[in-house]
Amino acid sequence: WQYDDDIQVRFASTTNYPVGSWYVRIEIHGTEGAYVHASGGPEGEHTWWGKKGTWSDACPYPVAQTWRQGSDRFAYSVRTGAPLGICGEQGLLSRQILDALYASARQEGRWVEVAT
Repeated sequence: WQYDDDIQVRFASTTNYPVGSWYVRIEIHGTEGAYVHASGGPEGEHTWWGKKGTWSDACPYPVAQTWRQGSDRFAYSVRTGAPLGICGEQGLLSRQILDALYASARQEGRWVEVAT
């Protein structure tokens, strides 16, 4: 895709490899720099940043930590006092939705009510 401000975005994804794996590649190119992220496939997990004519593994600006596990985010919040990304009610609703999915599967995919 090419946007009005000259940013170009390319997204590629496939599972069609002789080796059973998932492959994703995201590229974002603009007048100030570029971002390329690959996951799976022959490149493995890697991110590159392009700025001022060079490529680097290091992000050219500060980035906040992205927690991949809810328990990591919770422990960080307890240690530092930082707010959590969601409130307890949102977590409870997510759990109720998951419970309803399992209940539906046990009933051959029939609709079930989500307990709220």
